[in-house]
Amino acid sequence: GMENDGFLVPPVLAEWPTGDLGTLPTSDGSPPVAFAQLLCDIEEARGNNDMLAAIRERHQVTDITRNLLAVVDGRARDLQLQLSILAAGCPDIIVMQELDRFGRLSRALKKLGYASQVSGKTVDYEPPHLQGHGGVRCGDAVLARFREHLLEAGHTFLPKTGSTALRLLLERRGLTEAIIAAAEARGVADHVVDSSTRTLSRKLFEGLPGGSAPLLLGAGLADPAEVDDDGVAVFWRENKLDATEMRVHFAASGLGVLEVRLRCKASGRSLIVLGAHLRSGGTPVDEESRLETEVSCPDGLAPLVRSLREEVASRPADAGCGQHPQSAEAPLRPAFFVSLDANAHPQLLAPAPAAAEP
Repeated sequence: GMENDGFLVPPVLAEWPTGDLGTLPTSDGSPPVAFAQLLCDIEEARGNNDMLAAIRERHQVTDITRNLLAVVDGRARDLQLQLSILAAGCPDIIVMQELDRFGRLSRALKKLGYASQVSGKTVDYEPPHLQGHGGVRCGDAVLARFREHLLEAGHTFLPKTGSTALRLLLERRGLTEAIIAAAEARGVADHVVDSSTRTLSRKLFEGLPGGSAPLLLGAGLADPAEVDDDGVAVFWRENKLDATEMRVHFAASGLGVLEVRLRCKASGRSLIVLGAHLRSGGTPVDEESRLETEVSCPDGLAPLVRSLREEVASRPADAGCGQHPQSAEAPLRPAFFVSLDANAHPQLLAPAPAAAEP
C-alpha cells in the first residue's frame, strides 16, 4: 500500500491473500508481484505519473487497502514505536520528526521512563491550534505569542502550525464539510476554507482568532485535543537526564528548530540537542532551495549550529564532570547533538553556481 504522501508500507496482515508476505496480490488476477520487484518498478517510474498510476491500479485491491489502514492506524503505530524503543535498548535520548500525536505518545512514553517537559514546568500539553497559534507566515505578533506559549508550557515539541498532516487527518475522518459549515456559521470561512475548491485551506487554523476548538466541536469532534499538527519532539530518560531549558528558533522560510538543554544526573555534564525537519523535495533544485532558505541563510540551521558550537567551545567544562562519575580525567565541555531529517539523498547536490561571465 502507499500512504497519501507516497511512502510504501509493507504487508503485515496475518491472513495475507498470497500466503507469502514477500509478494503482493494484483487487481487483474495476474501472478503476485514480489515486494522487491514493486520497489524496482516504483523507482523506475519516478517522475512519470502515468506509470505510477498504472502501478497503483495494478495493486488496488481490498486486502492492500486493509493492510494500509492497519499500518497507519494511530494507536497501532504508538505501540510499534514503543516496541521499537524497547528493542533498541531504551536509548537515553530520542528525537522524532513529523510526530503528529505528541500528547498521546508522550503519555505512553512516560510509562517507559521518558520525559518531554522542562524541569519545573507542570502545565498539561494542549495542541497549539486550539488557541489559534501560528508561525512565521502569521506575522511577528502571532509568532511571538506562539513562542511565549511554547516556552511557558515547556513541552519539548515544536509543531508545524497549519500542517498538511492535520489537514489530511481531518479530511480522512470525513470532517471537511462539517468544519466548513462551522467556519461559515462563525464568520471565519475566509481563513479556514479555500474558496476556489471549497476544501480546507492550507493554513487551516494557523493564526485563527479564537482558535480551532469551537470549529472542531461544531463539526462533531468530541475531543478537539485528539488531533494535532506534526512537528519535532525530544524525549529523554528521566532517571538519567534533566531538561534545564528549551529554546525555539524560526527562519523567515518557516523552518522551526527545537533546542533542548539537558544535564546528566550522574556526571553533571550538559548536553545540547537540536531537532529539525527540512522541506521535502528530491531534485537538485529542491536541494538548492533547502540550502538557500533553511540551511545557509543568516537565520538558517548552519549559522545556528556554528553559534552553538562556538558557545560550547567557549564555556568552561562542567565542574566535577569527567567521562564517568568515577573518572579522574579532566572535566568535559557540554556535548552537542544535531538530529535532522534533511529530506535529501546523501549524493544529492544542488546545481553548480553559474560561471561568471568574463
